[in-house]
Amino acid sequence: SLHDALPFSIDEEFVRVFAVASTDDLAAKDPKRWVQEDDVLDTWFSSGLWPFSTLGWPEKTADLDAFYPGAVLETGSDILFFWVARMVWFGNYFMGKSPFKDVFLHTIVRDAAGRKMSKSEGNALDPLDVMNGITLDDLLAKTKTYPVPPAKLDKVLKGIEKEFPKTELRPEGGIPPAGADGLRFTLAALSSHSRDVKLSVPRATGYRALMNKIWNAYRFGAIAGEKAVLKPFESVRSTMSLADRYIVARLQRVVDEVSVAIDEYRFDGMSNSFYSFFWDEFCSNYIELIKGTLDGDGGDDARDTSWTVFVHVLDSALRLLHPLCPFLTEDIWQRLPNKILFFTLLAAWVLLFQFWGNSILGYIHAPSLFAWLREAYGNPDSSSDGSYGNFIPFLVVGLFWWKRQEMLALPLQTWTA
Repeated sequence: SLHDALPFSIDEEFVRVFAVASTDDLAAKDPKRWVQEDDVLDTWFSSGLWPFSTLGWPEKTADLDAFYPGAVLETGSDILFFWVARMVWFGNYFMGKSPFKDVFLHTIVRDAAGRKMSKSEGNALDPLDVMNGITLDDLLAKTKTYPVPPAKLDKVLKGIEKEFPKTELRPEGGIPPAGADGLRFTLAALSSHSRDVKLSVPRATGYRALMNKIWNAYRFGAIAGEKAVLKPFESVRSTMSLADRYIVARLQRVVDEVSVAIDEYRFDGMSNSFYSFFWDEFCSNYIELIKGTLDGDGGDDARDTSWTVFVHVLDSALRLLHPLCPFLTEDIWQRLPNKILFFTLLAAWVLLFQFWGNSILGYIHAPSLFAWLREAYGNPDSSSDGSYGNFIPFLVVGLFWWKRQEMLALPLQTWTA
Protein backbone atom coordinates (compact mmCIF):
# COMPACT_ATOMS: atom_id res chain seq x y z
CA SER A 1 0.00 0.00 0.00
CA LEU A 2 0.99 3.67 -0.33
CA HIS A 3 1.19 3.94 3.48
CA ASP A 4 3.71 1.07 3.67
CA ALA A 5 5.78 2.48 0.79
CA LEU A 6 6.34 5.84 2.48
CA PRO A 7 9.62 6.22 4.42
CA PHE A 8 7.71 7.90 7.24
CA SER A 9 4.42 7.35 9.03
CA ILE A 10 1.29 9.38 8.38
CA ASP A 11 0.01 10.30 11.81
CA GLU A 12 -1.79 13.26 13.38
CA GLU A 13 1.47 15.06 14.01
CA PHE A 14 2.50 14.66 10.38
CA VAL A 15 -0.84 15.99 9.13
CA ARG A 16 -0.66 18.89 11.57
CA VAL A 17 2.85 19.79 10.42
CA PHE A 18 1.93 19.36 6.75
CA ALA A 19 -0.95 21.77 7.19
CA VAL A 20 1.33 24.59 8.30
CA ALA A 21 0.97 27.40 5.79
CA SER A 22 4.50 28.72 6.08
CA THR A 23 7.09 26.76 4.12
CA ASP A 24 9.73 28.43 6.27
CA ASP A 25 8.35 26.65 9.35
CA LEU A 26 8.44 23.31 7.56
CA ALA A 27 11.96 23.80 6.26
CA ALA A 28 13.21 24.99 9.63
CA LYS A 29 11.76 21.99 11.44
CA ASP A 30 13.02 19.36 8.99
CA PRO A 31 15.28 20.84 6.26
CA LYS A 32 16.20 17.41 4.90
CA ARG A 33 12.59 16.53 4.38
CA TRP A 34 11.15 19.74 2.91
CA VAL A 35 12.66 21.68 0.00
CA GLN A 36 11.01 24.73 -1.54
CA GLU A 37 10.66 24.42 -5.31
CA ASP A 38 11.93 27.65 -6.84
CA ASP A 39 10.71 27.23 -10.43
CA VAL A 40 6.93 27.02 -10.20
CA LEU A 41 3.91 29.32 -10.55
CA ASP A 42 0.78 29.01 -8.48
CA THR A 43 -2.05 27.56 -10.57
CA TRP A 44 -4.20 30.70 -10.50
CA PHE A 45 -1.18 32.94 -10.87
CA SER A 46 -0.11 31.25 -14.10
CA SER A 47 -3.74 31.18 -15.28
CA GLY A 48 -3.91 34.92 -14.80
CA LEU A 49 -1.16 35.32 -17.40
CA TRP A 50 -3.05 33.25 -19.97
CA PRO A 51 -4.61 36.08 -22.09
CA PHE A 52 -1.21 37.36 -23.20
CA SER A 53 1.34 34.64 -22.35
CA THR A 54 -0.31 32.40 -24.98
CA LEU A 55 0.27 35.11 -27.59
CA GLY A 56 4.05 35.25 -27.20
CA TRP A 57 4.46 37.61 -24.24
CA PRO A 58 6.88 38.90 -23.02
CA GLU A 59 8.05 39.19 -26.64
CA LYS A 60 6.24 41.68 -28.88
CA THR A 61 4.66 39.36 -31.40
CA ALA A 62 2.22 39.83 -34.28
CA ASP A 63 -0.33 37.66 -32.46
CA LEU A 64 -0.12 39.84 -29.40
CA ASP A 65 -0.74 42.97 -31.46
CA ALA A 66 -3.62 41.37 -33.34
CA PHE A 67 -5.49 39.55 -30.59
CA TYR A 68 -4.86 41.47 -27.38
CA PRO A 69 -7.04 42.74 -25.89
CA GLY A 70 -10.06 40.59 -26.66
CA ALA A 71 -13.70 41.61 -26.43
CA VAL A 72 -15.61 39.08 -24.32
CA LEU A 73 -14.75 36.43 -21.76
CA GLU A 74 -17.37 33.71 -21.30
CA THR A 75 -17.01 31.78 -18.06
CA GLY A 76 -18.72 30.56 -14.92
CA SER A 77 -19.38 32.55 -11.79
CA ASP A 78 -17.56 30.02 -9.59
CA ILE A 79 -14.12 31.17 -10.81
CA LEU A 80 -14.90 34.87 -11.07
CA PHE A 81 -12.42 35.78 -8.32
CA PHE A 82 -9.95 32.90 -8.73
CA TRP A 83 -9.25 33.43 -12.41
CA VAL A 84 -11.13 36.33 -13.98
CA ALA A 85 -10.00 38.91 -11.42
CA ARG A 86 -6.38 37.81 -11.77
CA MET A 87 -6.52 38.09 -15.55
CA VAL A 88 -7.75 41.67 -15.20
CA TRP A 89 -5.09 42.54 -12.60
CA PHE A 90 -2.20 41.05 -14.57
CA GLY A 91 -3.45 42.37 -17.89
CA ASN A 92 -3.58 45.93 -16.57
CA TYR A 93 -0.22 45.55 -14.80
CA PHE A 94 1.83 43.92 -17.59
CA MET A 95 -0.01 45.10 -20.71
CA GLY A 96 -1.50 48.39 -19.58
CA LYS A 97 -5.06 47.38 -20.51
CA SER A 98 -7.66 44.83 -19.47
CA PRO A 99 -7.71 41.63 -21.58
CA PHE A 100 -11.46 41.96 -22.26
CA LYS A 101 -14.27 44.48 -22.00
CA ASP A 102 -17.16 42.22 -21.01
CA VAL A 103 -17.47 39.09 -18.88
CA PHE A 104 -20.44 36.89 -19.76
CA LEU A 105 -21.27 34.44 -16.98
CA HIS A 106 -22.97 31.40 -18.44
CA THR A 107 -25.75 29.60 -16.62
CA ILE A 108 -25.56 26.12 -15.13
CA VAL A 109 -27.54 23.50 -17.03
CA ARG A 110 -29.64 21.37 -14.68
CA ASP A 111 -32.25 18.69 -15.25
CA ALA A 112 -35.96 19.45 -15.63
CA ALA A 113 -36.44 19.26 -11.85
CA GLY A 114 -33.67 21.80 -11.21
CA ARG A 115 -31.18 19.26 -9.87
CA LYS A 116 -27.52 19.40 -10.83
CA MET A 117 -26.79 16.85 -13.53
CA SER A 118 -24.59 14.03 -12.29
CA LYS A 119 -23.89 10.53 -13.52
CA SER A 120 -23.85 9.32 -9.93
CA GLU A 121 -27.40 10.66 -9.57
CA GLY A 122 -28.43 9.09 -12.87
CA ASN A 123 -29.94 12.32 -14.19
CA ALA A 124 -27.17 13.37 -16.61
CA LEU A 125 -28.35 13.95 -20.17
CA ASP A 126 -25.89 13.31 -22.96
CA PRO A 127 -26.26 16.17 -25.48
CA LEU A 128 -25.79 13.65 -28.30
CA ASP A 129 -28.83 11.75 -27.04
CA VAL A 130 -30.91 14.94 -27.16
CA MET A 131 -29.64 15.77 -30.65
CA ASN A 132 -29.89 12.30 -32.20
CA GLY A 133 -32.57 10.76 -29.99
CA ILE A 134 -32.35 7.53 -28.00
CA THR A 135 -34.87 4.79 -27.24
CA LEU A 136 -36.01 4.08 -23.71
CA ASP A 137 -34.29 0.67 -23.65
CA ASP A 138 -30.99 2.15 -24.78
CA LEU A 139 -31.32 5.01 -22.31
CA LEU A 140 -31.91 2.60 -19.43
CA ALA A 141 -28.96 0.46 -20.51
CA LYS A 142 -26.76 3.53 -20.73
CA THR A 143 -27.82 4.73 -17.28
CA LYS A 144 -26.88 1.35 -15.79
CA THR A 145 -23.27 2.03 -16.81
CA TYR A 146 -23.21 5.19 -14.69
CA PRO A 147 -21.78 5.04 -11.15
CA VAL A 148 -25.22 5.18 -9.52
CA PRO A 149 -25.25 3.63 -6.03
CA PRO A 150 -27.04 0.23 -6.17
CA ALA A 151 -29.50 1.37 -3.51
CA LYS A 152 -30.66 4.23 -5.76
CA LEU A 153 -30.46 2.56 -9.16
CA ASP A 154 -33.95 1.07 -9.19
CA LYS A 155 -35.53 4.41 -8.27
CA VAL A 156 -33.49 6.19 -10.93
CA LEU A 157 -34.54 3.73 -13.65
CA LYS A 158 -38.21 4.04 -12.71
CA GLY A 159 -37.89 7.80 -12.87
CA ILE A 160 -36.47 7.58 -16.40
CA GLU A 161 -39.29 5.26 -17.47
CA LYS A 162 -41.81 7.76 -16.13
CA GLU A 163 -40.13 10.79 -17.74
CA PHE A 164 -39.56 9.19 -21.16
CA PRO A 165 -42.32 6.55 -21.45
CA LYS A 166 -43.34 4.41 -24.40
CA THR A 167 -46.45 5.90 -25.98
CA GLU A 168 -48.60 5.46 -29.06
CA LEU A 169 -46.88 8.33 -30.81
CA ARG A 170 -43.44 7.06 -29.78
CA PRO A 171 -43.65 3.29 -29.17
CA GLU A 172 -39.92 3.05 -28.53
CA GLY A 173 -40.09 5.72 -25.83
CA GLY A 174 -36.97 7.57 -24.75
CA ILE A 175 -35.80 10.95 -26.02
CA PRO A 176 -36.98 12.08 -29.47
CA PRO A 177 -34.31 13.73 -31.64
CA ALA A 178 -34.18 17.52 -31.36
CA GLY A 179 -31.24 18.03 -33.71
CA ALA A 180 -28.16 20.11 -33.07
CA ASP A 181 -29.91 23.35 -33.99
CA GLY A 182 -32.95 22.46 -31.90
CA LEU A 183 -30.78 21.89 -28.82
CA ARG A 184 -28.76 25.06 -29.44
CA PHE A 185 -31.93 27.13 -29.79
CA THR A 186 -33.36 25.56 -26.61
CA LEU A 187 -30.31 26.43 -24.52
CA ALA A 188 -30.32 29.98 -25.87
CA ALA A 189 -34.04 30.41 -25.19
CA LEU A 190 -33.61 29.21 -21.60
CA SER A 191 -30.43 31.17 -20.84
CA SER A 192 -31.86 34.09 -18.93
CA HIS A 193 -29.73 36.20 -16.61
CA SER A 194 -29.96 33.69 -13.79
CA ARG A 195 -27.63 30.95 -12.65
CA ASP A 196 -29.65 27.90 -13.66
CA VAL A 197 -31.15 26.44 -16.82
CA LYS A 198 -33.67 23.65 -16.35
CA LEU A 199 -33.20 21.64 -19.52
CA SER A 200 -36.59 20.41 -20.67
CA VAL A 201 -36.53 17.70 -23.34
CA PRO A 202 -40.13 18.49 -24.46
CA ARG A 203 -39.05 22.11 -24.91
CA ALA A 204 -36.16 21.00 -27.11
CA THR A 205 -38.55 18.84 -29.13
CA GLY A 206 -40.83 21.85 -29.51
CA TYR A 207 -38.02 23.98 -30.87
CA ARG A 208 -37.24 21.24 -33.37
CA ALA A 209 -40.73 21.97 -34.70
CA LEU A 210 -39.53 25.53 -35.34
CA MET A 211 -36.67 24.14 -37.42
CA ASN A 212 -39.22 22.14 -39.43
CA LYS A 213 -41.35 25.28 -39.80
CA ILE A 214 -38.42 27.18 -41.26
CA TRP A 215 -37.68 24.39 -43.72
CA ASN A 216 -41.34 24.15 -44.75
CA ALA A 217 -41.50 27.91 -45.27
CA TYR A 218 -38.57 27.65 -47.66
CA ARG A 219 -40.17 24.70 -49.46
CA PHE A 220 -43.41 26.63 -49.88
CA GLY A 221 -41.57 29.59 -51.35
CA ALA A 222 -39.48 27.43 -53.67
CA ILE A 223 -42.60 25.86 -55.15
CA ALA A 224 -44.91 28.89 -55.10
CA GLY A 225 -42.31 31.18 -56.65
CA GLU A 226 -41.42 29.02 -59.64
CA LYS A 227 -43.24 31.36 -62.05
CA ALA A 228 -42.30 34.59 -60.28
CA VAL A 229 -39.44 36.91 -61.19
CA LEU A 230 -37.11 38.01 -58.41
CA LYS A 231 -36.49 41.75 -58.56
CA PRO A 232 -34.22 44.11 -56.59
CA PHE A 233 -35.89 44.69 -53.25
CA GLU A 234 -35.84 48.50 -53.40
CA SER A 235 -37.46 48.45 -56.85
CA VAL A 236 -40.71 46.89 -55.58
CA ARG A 237 -41.31 49.28 -52.71
CA SER A 238 -43.97 51.28 -54.53
CA THR A 239 -45.92 48.17 -55.60
CA MET A 240 -46.03 46.41 -52.24
CA SER A 241 -49.37 45.31 -50.89
CA LEU A 242 -50.45 46.01 -47.33
CA ALA A 243 -49.33 42.51 -46.32
CA ASP A 244 -45.91 43.08 -47.91
CA ARG A 245 -45.48 46.41 -46.17
CA TYR A 246 -46.54 44.93 -42.88
CA ILE A 247 -44.08 42.01 -42.89
CA VAL A 248 -41.17 44.23 -43.94
CA ALA A 249 -41.96 46.70 -41.16
CA ARG A 250 -42.20 43.86 -38.63
CA LEU A 251 -38.92 42.44 -39.93
CA GLN A 252 -37.22 45.74 -39.18
CA ARG A 253 -38.62 45.69 -35.66
CA VAL A 254 -37.35 42.16 -34.99
CA VAL A 255 -33.92 43.02 -36.48
CA ASP A 256 -33.71 45.84 -33.97
CA GLU A 257 -34.86 43.60 -31.09
CA VAL A 258 -32.44 40.80 -31.96
CA SER A 259 -29.51 43.20 -32.43
CA VAL A 260 -30.11 44.83 -29.06
CA ALA A 261 -30.52 41.42 -27.40
CA ILE A 262 -27.16 40.24 -28.79
CA ASP A 263 -25.42 43.42 -27.66
CA GLU A 264 -26.83 42.88 -24.16
CA TYR A 265 -26.12 39.11 -24.16
CA ARG A 266 -29.83 38.41 -23.79
CA PHE A 267 -29.91 35.29 -25.91
CA ASP A 268 -33.27 34.33 -24.44
CA GLY A 269 -34.73 37.58 -25.73
CA MET A 270 -33.07 37.04 -29.10
CA SER A 271 -34.60 33.56 -29.38
CA ASN A 272 -38.07 34.56 -28.26
CA SER A 273 -38.22 37.58 -30.59
CA PHE A 274 -37.21 35.47 -33.57
CA TYR A 275 -39.60 32.66 -32.68
CA SER A 276 -42.57 34.99 -32.33
CA PHE A 277 -41.79 36.76 -35.60
CA PHE A 278 -41.11 33.74 -37.76
CA TRP A 279 -43.80 31.40 -36.48
CA ASP A 280 -46.67 33.77 -35.68
CA GLU A 281 -46.21 36.56 -38.17
CA PHE A 282 -44.23 35.30 -41.14
CA CYS A 283 -45.65 31.77 -41.38
CA SER A 284 -49.08 31.96 -39.76
CA ASN A 285 -50.09 35.32 -41.23
CA TYR A 286 -47.95 36.61 -44.09
CA ILE A 287 -47.58 33.35 -46.01
CA GLU A 288 -51.31 32.72 -45.70
CA LEU A 289 -52.05 36.22 -46.99
CA ILE A 290 -49.86 35.93 -50.10
CA LYS A 291 -50.75 32.42 -51.24
CA GLY A 292 -53.31 33.73 -53.70
CA THR A 293 -50.96 36.42 -54.91
CA LEU A 294 -48.20 33.91 -55.62
CA ASP A 295 -50.74 31.84 -57.54
CA GLY A 296 -51.19 34.83 -59.84
CA ASP A 297 -54.55 36.10 -58.57
CA GLY A 298 -53.35 39.72 -58.54
CA GLY A 299 -51.36 39.64 -61.75
CA ASP A 300 -47.69 39.21 -62.58
CA ASP A 301 -46.49 42.43 -60.95
CA ALA A 302 -48.16 41.62 -57.64
CA ARG A 303 -46.79 38.08 -57.75
CA ASP A 304 -43.25 39.27 -58.49
CA THR A 305 -43.45 41.85 -55.70
CA SER A 306 -44.67 39.40 -53.05
CA TRP A 307 -42.10 36.80 -54.16
CA THR A 308 -39.32 39.40 -53.88
CA VAL A 309 -40.51 40.41 -50.40
CA PHE A 310 -40.79 36.75 -49.37
CA VAL A 311 -37.20 36.00 -50.40
CA HIS A 312 -35.92 39.19 -48.74
CA VAL A 313 -37.62 38.39 -45.43
CA LEU A 314 -36.55 34.74 -45.46
CA ASP A 315 -32.96 35.69 -46.31
CA SER A 316 -32.93 38.23 -43.48
CA ALA A 317 -34.46 35.76 -41.03
CA LEU A 318 -31.78 33.17 -41.84
CA ARG A 319 -29.04 35.72 -41.15
CA LEU A 320 -30.63 36.59 -37.82
CA LEU A 321 -30.89 32.96 -36.77
CA HIS A 322 -27.50 31.80 -38.08
CA PRO A 323 -25.54 32.48 -34.84
CA LEU A 324 -27.90 30.12 -32.97
CA CYS A 325 -28.74 27.56 -35.66
CA PRO A 326 -25.87 27.43 -38.16
CA PHE A 327 -26.64 24.08 -39.78
CA LEU A 328 -30.23 24.54 -40.93
CA THR A 329 -29.75 28.18 -41.88
CA GLU A 330 -26.68 27.39 -43.98
CA ASP A 331 -28.46 24.56 -45.77
CA ILE A 332 -31.43 26.75 -46.72
CA TRP A 333 -29.36 29.85 -47.45
CA GLN A 334 -27.33 27.91 -50.01
CA ARG A 335 -30.58 27.29 -51.92
CA LEU A 336 -31.83 30.89 -52.02
CA PRO A 337 -32.08 32.46 -55.49
CA ASN A 338 -30.44 35.73 -54.44
CA LYS A 339 -27.37 34.18 -52.78
CA ILE A 340 -24.20 36.03 -53.79
CA LEU A 341 -21.77 34.73 -51.13
CA PHE A 342 -20.53 31.22 -50.44
CA PHE A 343 -21.49 31.06 -46.77
CA THR A 344 -24.04 32.69 -44.49
CA LEU A 345 -21.17 33.44 -42.12
CA LEU A 346 -19.77 35.86 -44.70
CA ALA A 347 -23.08 37.62 -45.25
CA ALA A 348 -23.58 41.06 -43.76
CA TRP A 349 -25.88 41.52 -40.78
CA VAL A 350 -29.40 42.57 -41.71
CA LEU A 351 -29.59 46.29 -42.39
CA LEU A 352 -32.16 48.55 -40.80
CA PHE A 353 -33.97 50.69 -43.34
CA GLN A 354 -35.17 53.86 -41.62
CA PHE A 355 -38.06 54.04 -44.07
CA TRP A 356 -39.46 50.75 -42.86
CA GLY A 357 -38.18 50.62 -39.31
CA ASN A 358 -40.21 53.65 -38.22
CA SER A 359 -43.38 52.68 -40.05
CA ILE A 360 -46.36 52.43 -37.72
CA LEU A 361 -46.93 48.95 -39.14
CA GLY A 362 -43.79 47.81 -37.35
CA TYR A 363 -45.46 48.41 -34.00
CA ILE A 364 -48.52 46.28 -34.75
CA HIS A 365 -48.46 42.64 -33.69
CA ALA A 366 -50.69 40.89 -36.22
CA PRO A 367 -51.52 37.72 -34.23
CA SER A 368 -52.73 39.78 -31.28
CA LEU A 369 -54.60 42.19 -33.58
CA PHE A 370 -56.36 39.40 -35.50
CA ALA A 371 -57.34 37.62 -32.27
CA TRP A 372 -58.67 40.90 -30.92
CA LEU A 373 -60.69 41.55 -34.07
CA ARG A 374 -62.15 38.05 -34.07
CA GLU A 375 -63.16 38.36 -30.44
CA ALA A 376 -64.62 41.82 -30.87
CA TYR A 377 -66.45 40.99 -34.10
CA GLY A 378 -67.81 37.74 -32.77
CA ASN A 379 -69.00 39.24 -29.46
CA PRO A 380 -70.78 42.57 -29.79
CA ASP A 381 -71.18 42.75 -26.02
CA SER A 382 -67.43 42.51 -25.39
CA SER A 383 -67.33 46.16 -24.34
CA SER A 384 -68.72 47.33 -21.03
CA ASP A 385 -71.76 48.97 -22.59
CA GLY A 386 -72.10 46.61 -25.56
CA SER A 387 -72.18 49.53 -27.97
CA TYR A 388 -68.95 49.37 -29.98
CA GLY A 389 -67.89 45.73 -30.18
CA ASN A 390 -68.85 45.41 -33.85
CA PHE A 391 -67.41 48.83 -34.71
CA ILE A 392 -63.80 47.93 -33.92
CA PRO A 393 -63.10 45.86 -37.10
CA PHE A 394 -64.41 48.59 -39.39
CA LEU A 395 -62.43 51.25 -37.55
CA VAL A 396 -59.16 49.31 -37.82
CA VAL A 397 -59.69 48.24 -41.42
CA GLY A 398 -60.57 51.80 -42.33
CA LEU A 399 -57.37 53.04 -40.69
CA PHE A 400 -55.30 50.47 -42.60
CA TRP A 401 -56.73 51.33 -45.97
CA TRP A 402 -56.97 55.09 -45.54
CA LYS A 403 -54.31 56.46 -47.86
CA ARG A 404 -52.32 53.27 -47.30
CA GLN A 405 -49.79 54.01 -50.04
CA GLU A 406 -48.77 57.31 -48.42
CA MET A 407 -49.65 57.26 -44.73
CA LEU A 408 -48.52 53.78 -43.71
CA ALA A 409 -44.98 54.48 -44.84
CA LEU A 410 -44.63 57.66 -42.83
CA PRO A 411 -42.45 57.67 -39.72
CA LEU A 412 -44.23 57.11 -36.43
CA GLN A 413 -43.42 60.62 -35.20
CA THR A 414 -45.51 62.04 -38.10
CA TRP A 415 -48.54 60.28 -36.71
CA THR A 416 -47.99 61.54 -33.18
CA ALA A 417 -47.01 65.14 -34.00
